[in-house]
Amino acid sequence: ACSPVVYKNMVIAQGGGKSGVIAFRKDTGDELWRSEGPGEPSYSSPLVATISGKEHLLVFLEGEFRDLDPETGKVLWKTPFGGQVIVAPVIEGETVFITCSAGGKTFQVSTSEAKELWASKVLSSQCSDPVVLNGYIYGYAGAGNGPGFLKCVELRTGTEKWTGGRESGGSLILIDGYLLCFTTRGDISLVEPTPDAFRKVTEFKAAIGPPKGDGKTWTPPVAANGKLYLRHQEKLVCYDLKN
Repeated sequence: ACSPVVYKNMVIAQGGGKSGVIAFRKDTGDELWRSEGPGEPSYSSPLVATISGKEHLLVFLEGEFRDLDPETGKVLWKTPFGGQVIVAPVIEGETVFITCSAGGKTFQVSTSEAKELWASKVLSSQCSDPVVLNGYIYGYAGAGNGPGFLKCVELRTGTEKWTGGRESGGSLILIDGYLLCFTTRGDISLVEPTPDAFRKVTEFKAAIGPPKGDGKTWTPPVAANGKLYLRHQEKLVCYDLKN
């Protein structure tokens, strides 16, 4: 279920089995490098991120969180991280937070090691990518098929600052200084991103509504060019944000 990532002249993908991660030339398909060691792929897509002025390729493979050199595929470091990983890492400076339904961890990252800062189930997220802003993580905790709780957690310590109302779970993006939250029921709301307290500014019930039956809305919202796009398996809705 993971997607490839385009980096410079490469398309980088998780190969699975004995292949680990493979980079192909994007215009010809020729193989450029193949990472060492086996690695069954996760649901989380590879991520290229700049940390301390150097580009890192972060991937989840074979029960591990790995950092590769995206130019060569060389493994810079790896650390155990079990569970089914769907959520992408979030990064602020040299600090990286990862999570799955079994729990989350935060690391101080360099080109040679990942130093664990804390591990906790305070923000265990199965499907929803969190966001990080000014030293705090905002995200939905909980399994995808159960209730979810919007939480604020301090990035460096793992200290929970607040928990929002019990909801159906959901996804969120940062837009114009607010968290735009999209529940699996198809409701949207704006929440102020502050560690002080849970502050819901406004909400719009049934902005798209859930699919028929017991279906849920899994797709994150997308905002572009003054438009907001909401989607599930039966419907696509577009709202004009400018007016």
